[in-house]
Amino acid sequence: MRRRKTAVLLVLTALLAAGFLLWGNCSLQTTETALVSPALPPAFDGLRIVELADLHGRVFGRGSRRLLAAVRRAEPDLICIDGDLFDERTDLAMLPPLLRGLCAIAPVYYVTGNHEWRVPGLRGILAQMRACGVTVLQDDWRVLRRGEDALIVAGTDDPCGPAERKTPAELIADIRAEAGEADVIIGARSALFAPVKNLGLIIIDEEHDGAYKSDSSPKYHARETAIFRAGLAHASVVLGSATPSVESFRRAEEGEYTLLTLKKRAGTAALPTVRTVDLREEFRRGNRSVFSEELKGMIRDRLAKGEQMMLFLNRRGFAGFVSCRSCGTV
Repeated sequence: MRRRKTAVLLVLTALLAAGFLLWGNCSLQTTETALVSPALPPAFDGLRIVELADLHGRVFGRGSRRLLAAVRRAEPDLICIDGDLFDERTDLAMLPPLLRGLCAIAPVYYVTGNHEWRVPGLRGILAQMRACGVTVLQDDWRVLRRGEDALIVAGTDDPCGPAERKTPAELIADIRAEAGEADVIIGARSALFAPVKNLGLIIIDEEHDGAYKSDSSPKYHARETAIFRAGLAHASVVLGSATPSVESFRRAEEGEYTLLTLKKRAGTAALPTVRTVDLREEFRRGNRSVFSEELKGMIRDRLAKGEQMMLFLNRRGFAGFVSCRSCGTV
């Protein structure tokens, strides 16, 4: 008797779970929000936007007709799909009829979510979406115009993607740069790709630094990229460094680059006094320490004054070396 009750209970639980999943796949929830912004151009006052989020491939009726009917009733001026339209478990056959139906209602803009990047062949899927009429925004934007007013629709790609992605602030900076609102752009190596229309000068500070080389796709060296882009725009490049890279200094010696030497520091700053101490002489006088007597004396003096010091070890990682204390051979 107990086994029969247990079996019946398990069957009922399974039916309830299946019913809940079916309801979650078929239920359609909509929310309407009114936003008021003084920054919105007058021509776009009353703009209606439908946002579709986190569908994860759910189908609302055959051919998504219930979803399309709900969108159509909203009478949107544009439709935004902001990620997770599908995932790795989605039957991708549901996409074309849904997307073509949406594009027949209003312009459709799409940005990826974190689940799309887990789907194999995403590049081909995005190409199919574009063929259906969808505008895919991957760190990109489009300008909508009504008379003399303009509205920018921008989308940043999901940070889970494999390549370097822009933050919203970086994307806004790119938009302003293309519009000519920014005279000076300061940024990391990716700022080289800012859509500046009237480029005149690129400055690469500490050009010897290895961080200018990108190890992730797209692979590029910011210094070489800057020189190439400046050539296309007939702009100038300044490579700044107190310890220039070997290749840049060699090009300057051969006359390919113009070498400009700064012999004074900016303002009233003075160069520090540098003393070179021969530790071989220290060793002959009986000092077997790695610190010279002069350095020890200066350390004691600074400690007595309550000042601080910075000591740098001539060592990288775990690499050691053997040095002859008589002749200095390493």
